[in-house]
Amino acid sequence: MDNLPVRAQHVFIVRIWFEDALLPSISWRGSVQFVPAGSKFYFNSLSDLTDFLSLRLATSIRNIKEEPSNPS
Repeated sequence: MDNLPVRAQHVFIVRIWFEDALLPSISWRGSVQFVPAGSKFYFNSLSDLTDFLSLRLATSIRNIKEEPSNPS
């Protein structure tokens, strides 16, 4: 079991709600929080959410690749 690769994990909290259910058209809004950093992003569309997640994950991958490897 000790030889299993370490996997990077990312924790996000996503909240989605109606902006105002009494308006003629339904408006969805939401927020996503990147838990380790505490950063929060508000979005008005699913594409805004996926853009945030893509950027956050790309940044994490760059950081992992730049970390010096630990010799055993």
